[in-house]
Amino acid sequence: MKKNVLEWLEDISITHYDKIAYYDKENEFSFGQVLEGARKIGSSLALKVNDERPIAIILDRNVETIITYLGVVYSGHAYAPIDKKLPIQRITTILSTLNPSAIVTDNANFELVEELAGDSPVYKIEDLKTGETDLELLNKVRDKMVITDPLYIIFTSGSTGVPKGVMTSHMSLMCYIQSYTKVMEI
Repeated sequence: MKKNVLEWLEDISITHYDKIAYYDKENEFSFGQVLEGARKIGSSLALKVNDERPIAIILDRNVETIITYLGVVYSGHAYAPIDKKLPIQRITTILSTLNPSAIVTDNANFELVEELAGDSPVYKIEDLKTGETDLELLNKVRDKMVITDPLYIIFTSGSTGVPKGVMTSHMSLMCYIQSYTKVMEI
């Protein structure tokens, strides 16, 4: 069994580098473009973020956001997607609970996110994508990863109305996907 989802991306990129992996109304990205974009983002974040706390992501819902998630994983961190359409108080509570090592957003949302960030540094995805891929650094990060590492954290309202983070590991998601594809015969 693979030890993280990045190995799946790398494997499929070998055989389907130019095949479209994700598309939306505005963009489409091949597996190769997803791989390269995620590695650039991961390299940039691995240089900037030096602790193991998760990284919050406040972006629009589109295919570039998926690449950002994978970039955070390449950096050795779990990601926590936060819907920017939530009420400001809820976003603030989630960020306070999460205590992220950084927040990734875009130019359009930078000012708002910076106001909400507290002590967490805020990085623009536009800047992270322009960095160089550092495969040596990414390999060092990968060597430290284990299958039970957190992959992402989703916040629910909880029974009290206070946001609670639910963590999913690489292993949990990979087992789910393998079982699902087997049962659904896809």
